[in-house]
Amino acid sequence: MKKNKFAALIAVSIGVSVGAAAPAMASEMWNIKCFDQSGHTMAVKAFTSHGVNLDIKAMPVDGTDHLDIKAISESDNSLHHVKVVPSQDDKDYSDVKAITDDNKLIHVKGVSAKGITFHVKAMPNDATGEFDIKCLGTDGTVLALKAISPGGMVYDVKGLPELKGQKDLEVEIEAHIKARPQQ
Repeated sequence: MKKNKFAALIAVSIGVSVGAAAPAMASEMWNIKCFDQSGHTMAVKAFTSHGVNLDIKAMPVDGTDHLDIKAISESDNSLHHVKVVPSQDDKDYSDVKAITDDNKLIHVKGVSAKGITFHVKAMPNDATGEFDIKCLGTDGTVLALKAISPGGMVYDVKGLPELKGQKDLEVEIEAHIKARPQQ
């Protein structure tokens, strides 16, 4: 019930549909947003060590209703994987990082309109075996991360561990991050 109320709050706040999802069109790019408790959205970006901000977007995967999550460089339109990786400093949550072609890890964060940043983390969900992808504030605030289509559909963002322990681009990953219809 709580989940449905939250989805309804998001839908009313930003005027989107949370009904049954139709498969995404192959050419659509969906926005990845973090939602605060009042339904306001925050941008989600990857921040390189050189101060370059990359957009985080969701793109359809042919033949499925899942979307793949990527970091996109505006300068050259290059795509970077976004994955759940083991945390170096947090025992409770895993890190969410963009991975460059040369295996550099890039921080992924939510950014409020006031410039406040929130770490994007993967929280293990023991009931499903998946990871819930969330924005975490320094005060312990946990905020939802969602994919929003150009037409207003809203999908959940999850870490799917079907290939846990696999090395992807020579980086150990715990899960692939995908967006999928809300359940």
